[in-house]
Amino acid sequence: GKYRKWAQENKLDSKLPGDIKKRKADAERVTRTLDRDLREKKLKHVVEYTHKEFRRAAIKWLVATDQVRPFL
Repeated sequence: GKYRKWAQENKLDSKLPGDIKKRKADAERVTRTLDRDLREKKLKHVVEYTHKEFRRAAIKWLVATDQVRPFL
C-alpha cells in the first residue's frame, strides 16, 4: 500500500512484519548457499615453502610474463 510505496520512494526498508520476515528469509537463503559452496578442500600435495623454491618460482614467473629486470 501507501507505506510500502513511501518507503520505496525514500529508499527505506519497510518495517512491516511480513516484509521483515521476507528479508530475513532471503538473507538466510543466501547464507545457506554460500555455506554450501565454501567448503575447505583437502590438499593432495603440499609443497614445502623455502626461500630457494620461492625465488625459483618468482624467476620463472618473471621470465614467463616478460618482466625480467637487471637486478636478478
